[in-house]
Amino acid sequence: SLEEFFFENSLQVQITPTKPATLQDECQTLTPELSDPNYKSLQFSIESTQFVQNKTISNLSKCTLQLKPIEFLEFGSFRSGHRLQWWNLLSALETDSLSMDEESVAVLITHALLQNGPFAADGKALMYSWCPESHQQLLENHFVDELIVRLERHLKDFESNWQNELVLIILTVVAIRIFTICNSTRKQRTTDLVLKCRNTGERWIQLILKSIHNPSSSDSNKT
Repeated sequence: SLEEFFFENSLQVQITPTKPATLQDECQTLTPELSDPNYKSLQFSIESTQFVQNKTISNLSKCTLQLKPIEFLEFGSFRSGHRLQWWNLLSALETDSLSMDEESVAVLITHALLQNGPFAADGKALMYSWCPESHQQLLENHFVDELIVRLERHLKDFESNWQNELVLIILTVVAIRIFTICNSTRKQRTTDLVLKCRNTGERWIQLILKSIHNPSSSDSNKT
């Protein structure tokens, strides 16, 4: 158990050691702010998972002309319920309902995937008590398999265009997050995906360097 390795002490971890902050203030500091006008009205969907989808629907009148209503709903509903976030990601990858090349979408997905908690009051109720409820799906092999298939498909679709850097960032973050939690039987497949992302990034670097030294050829490397 953890008690065998960790012992109580006087150490207190805070964002700033000179200005103690409440937990609510710390959460606000660590929560990214959406700056894109198309997504700014959906800030509430970044800040918490404790809201219902109807809240997003009720805000649909704030959807800008530049954003499709379906994407507004998908974005605003992504974190509605902490147990559903990974399922929502799987759905978004399958239906292409979120614009992965948008910075706000990258913020949404990254923030959701790196969430720590909530932890069940009774850890024994979970199959793996060390893993937060938000990420229990990553301990189900069939779910991980389906997720990796869709990640690989997206990587293949975008790997020829180095201007899709946000897509690559999202795919890499997702793959690494899977690796940190999934069962050992899925480690190798996840590692292979991470290496594919890395190889794609390295290839893009070479294309960018080539376009810098030879601007006239840069257009031929874009699709």
